[in-house]
Amino acid sequence: LVRVELVKGRTVEAVNQVLVIMRRAPDAYDFGGVLVTTTVGRVYPLDEHALKHWLGGATQFWRWQKLKNGDSVEVLEDPPVNVAKQLLSLGERRNLKNLNAIITAPTLRLDGSLLSRPGFDAETGLLLEMSGDGIHPVPTHPTGEQVEQALTRLMVPFANFPLVGPVDKGILLAALLTAAVRPVLPTAPAVGFDAPTQGSGKTLLAKCVAVLALGEVPTIWPHTHARDDEEIRKRIMTILMTGARAVIWDNVIGIFDSAALAGALTSQNYSDRILGKTGSANVPNKALWLLTGNNLTLAGDLPRRVLKCRIDPEMDRPFARQFDVDPEAY
Repeated sequence: LVRVELVKGRTVEAVNQVLVIMRRAPDAYDFGGVLVTTTVGRVYPLDEHALKHWLGGATQFWRWQKLKNGDSVEVLEDPPVNVAKQLLSLGERRNLKNLNAIITAPTLRLDGSLLSRPGFDAETGLLLEMSGDGIHPVPTHPTGEQVEQALTRLMVPFANFPLVGPVDKGILLAALLTAAVRPVLPTAPAVGFDAPTQGSGKTLLAKCVAVLALGEVPTIWPHTHARDDEEIRKRIMTILMTGARAVIWDNVIGIFDSAALAGALTSQNYSDRILGKTGSANVPNKALWLLTGNNLTLAGDLPRRVLKCRIDPEMDRPFARQFDVDPEAY
């Protein structure tokens, strides 16, 4: 613990001391102007109470207290409310490390170099959270044979998905490669998984792509029938505030048109009001957006910003199929 003395009328001095501590801390970041902490691959925005809890684990506040006999003794204090409020109100003026996303596997930087060292990478704003023992060696200059082997291994769990044609296979491959490098890309199109009937495997296919991006099964967001874009705007902000790297927007019904989602797909950052609070935030958008739907029909700007991958099992009960490989588990 770093000790910080509290002196009446010198709150700013205490705040500046705490900022020095936060700039060195491995788990405190600015996330689009929002103060966050990170743990186990997730981003957690800090409010006043959560920040006081974090401060209690990183600092020890104390003050001198004069006794009746004239002596002074050190008295420990809880993190002061006014210190927490000032830290939250400073926004990007805190000058902490700027976090764009947390990744759990190596990726490529835009210049083609490999980002494989665990910890925070200032060049990309990415935090790689994984043990050094878990890093699979990646050749800097792979041979054609190594590329073929990697592609074969990558496509094993997708062998039994009934992709309609070569364009659909190409879009699936594009989705898989995008999942691996999405955190360094300014923007990326969404991918829509389409089928003629229920039970064809659309959501399973989307989950498998998302698992490669996350290293875990993602949260699935059911489609919402909002009368206007207000509900969708709130949902997008809620999703991005958690630092999500893959989003499954499941079971789109009817004609889907959303100016908010279309705007998010072409924006490096997303700005909106924070739900339940005054003020707004401008958070990084490093998510791979995956949509599913039966006969997926898009309108407005979405058709230009969503690649559609269609599967068709050509049977009445596609959900009854049996596979040799569980693709999600694989």
